[in-house]
Amino acid sequence: MTTTTPAKVGVFTEANLMNNTTGNWLNYTTHMHGAAQARGEFLISTIRNPASASILPDNVGLYKNNAGTYVEQSVFSDACPSLHGSAQNTNKILFGCADGVLVITQDGDQFTSSKILNTAAFTGTMRIGTVEMYEESSDAIGIASGKFFVIDTLSNTMTPINWVDSNITPAPSATAYDFADEGELFVILDNQGYITTIDTNNWQVIDRFKVVTSDFTNLATGTRYELALTPGHNAYVSDPITKKIHEVDLDENAATEILQLNFTPLKMTWLGIAQPSGHVH
Repeated sequence: MTTTTPAKVGVFTEANLMNNTTGNWLNYTTHMHGAAQARGEFLISTIRNPASASILPDNVGLYKNNAGTYVEQSVFSDACPSLHGSAQNTNKILFGCADGVLVITQDGDQFTSSKILNTAAFTGTMRIGTVEMYEESSDAIGIASGKFFVIDTLSNTMTPINWVDSNITPAPSATAYDFADEGELFVILDNQGYITTIDTNNWQVIDRFKVVTSDFTNLATGTRYELALTPGHNAYVSDPITKKIHEVDLDENAATEILQLNFTPLKMTWLGIAQPSGHVH
């Protein structure tokens, strides 16, 4: 962040977008590199001490919509120093902190907070900076310095995921990741062009298989393999070296080259497939 312009949070519904109308807003009096999670008429959003030398927030507040403006209801008692990263499922909202993960639990109109502290696996300046959740799972994934941790919001525990075989040299690092196959899988694409699939029922590695056949040492500066996941069991991986797109069947652990591009792909996302006219599904 290069300016000290006060931060804002805007929440837009599909009706706002369709009718080109103003959404609901939270206006801060200070700048921050924050995060917010919408929960119906409520908003869970970060709070930064204006006197802090850091642009990162250290607290989280509960806000409620009042005629298009979010009004503070309370500040959660559990602090979250150096907050970065957030995610939510049906009744939990998580924020990454320097000392662990802040867990907000919603029960109707009531919100309570608790903390899951870092484990002994955290060393030096390691902290959870990214949080991933799937809607119907009580587990979340926290990423700290390229390492993955299962965050169990029922038992309030944090456990490392050992997804890299110690015999692999050089050791791969993750470039993209997300839940797939309706939350049954957690998928990691690494910088060597392999996909690792993890069973989210027991958090054990299912397989690691090659997707991209080009030599990863030839990746140009500023490029990397990219991953896009569909709602089902298919994934897509881009190769900027050969300018190809690979389709991956996560059930069969197999990849197929499906598209040759005439440009270098840098970013990729899944938008869906248009429904054919007359299709009944």
